[in-house]
Amino acid sequence: MPVRDVIAQIDVARQNRATAAEQEVLAAGFRSRTPAAAAEPGTGFESGGVLDVGAPDAVLAGLTDSFTRDGRLAELDDDELIGVMRAWKRLESWCSASLLTTVAELARRRPAEGTAAADSGA
Repeated sequence: MPVRDVIAQIDVARQNRATAAEQEVLAAGFRSRTPAAAAEPGTGFESGGVLDVGAPDAVLAGLTDSFTRDGRLAELDDDELIGVMRAWKRLESWCSASLLTTVAELARRRPAEGTAAADSGA
């Protein structure tokens, strides 16, 4: 997914959260959070955010890396920090699967002595 699309989805989610917070009133007449807090910019890593549920890909890797390397982790709330951890786990699984696919291809190309090469499976 292009970065531009991811950013657009994050912006829509921010607007939806702000609207929901303004409409959310508990039975006692209190709001569970202030509209100002809900209108603060989200990162996309919050629970259910586009980066929290997105498939692992280069865009997710770049955005997750930027939060980790640029010292921005301290800016995140607990929910967003957990979202970053979940993203790293998805990326780790994605990398491991790709590595194992590559190892299998190498093993296919170099069969044990005296055996025929396996089909590529493609």
